[in-house]
Amino acid sequence: MFAVFTAPDAVVIAALLAAAIPSIATWVSAHRTSKQTKPNGGASLRDAVDRIESTLKHDVVPRLDHGAQLIAEHADRLAVLEAKPAKPRKATP
Repeated sequence: MFAVFTAPDAVVIAALLAAAIPSIATWVSAHRTSKQTKPNGGASLRDAVDRIESTLKHDVVPRLDHGAQLIAEHADRLAVLEAKPAKPRKATP
């Protein structure tokens, strides 16, 4: 059985192929990109972002908070010392 296409049929098929190939390529690219944003055990971009967020949340931010607290305590001590009136020193003969 042979299918014989007329010229208009061939134009329609060629146009469909011309439109379908880039569409399929775009879908494949979108599918690969979506896979990179889902956790999969360590290899995706989402996993890398999760690891960075975890490090920031559990290691970096607590250390920064502790440092800020120490600086605030030091500033409070300095403020208390600066608020005390200075005692005149006795002159030594």
